[in-house]
Amino acid sequence: MLGNLLGVGRFLIKNGREIIVDPEKGINEDVLRPCILGSAMVVLLQQRGFLVLHASCVVVEDEAIAFLGYSGSGKSTIASAFHREGYGILTEDVMAIDTKVDPYLVIPSFPSIKLRADSAEALGYDQGILSPLHPLTQKKVHHLDHGFVNKSYPLKRIYILAQGDRNEITPLSPKTAFIELVRHTRAVHTLKHQELEQVHFQQCATLVNNIPIFKLERKFVLSELPGLVKSIKEDLKQT
Repeated sequence: MLGNLLGVGRFLIKNGREIIVDPEKGINEDVLRPCILGSAMVVLLQQRGFLVLHASCVVVEDEAIAFLGYSGSGKSTIASAFHREGYGILTEDVMAIDTKVDPYLVIPSFPSIKLRADSAEALGYDQGILSPLHPLTQKKVHHLDHGFVNKSYPLKRIYILAQGDRNEITPLSPKTAFIELVRHTRAVHTLKHQELEQVHFQQCATLVNNIPIFKLERKFVLSELPGLVKSIKEDLKQT
């Protein structure tokens, strides 16, 4: 697949094995890097047959727990809150799922996590160890030297993030869950070929039929993150 990112460069992704980049002249490497590890890597993973969702994922008792949401919904912040309590991070922002095996496996991503400065401060991170993601964003990058999981784990549960007046977890109907999975598919616009679309929809339907999917409403109050983590862990004990 050949694609173009305006102001960044052209990308050719071949057979799920190779990414060829023709960067714009003078492009900052800090701007280019997230594009390679983000959009280009997503297409490569899709070419390999993985279902790729916009999600961060942590490991709790040897099972993968995923948080899906749009940019700014708190995926990385919640994953980091679990990390601060000793849980491993499996993916950040890009979650690839192997639906061809039983149980479904979440593939580990890169050992770093992106946070806004206020989130990093609320979580107790030393601002001195964080580096800017790139000049066009205020997000910081925390490169993990521990607590990052480097092997696949079975997917147990998915939470769809939403803002609310209180912290509340509710199960989603299969129809709503399917819509949310499609909505939070990474680089969904690249699935233009009819066969790819059919495979993708089949993967989402299979996931809905086999993995519990919940809506997680939360107050966007950083001081309540420990309580939110506690609520999620209590919910996980219900099954």
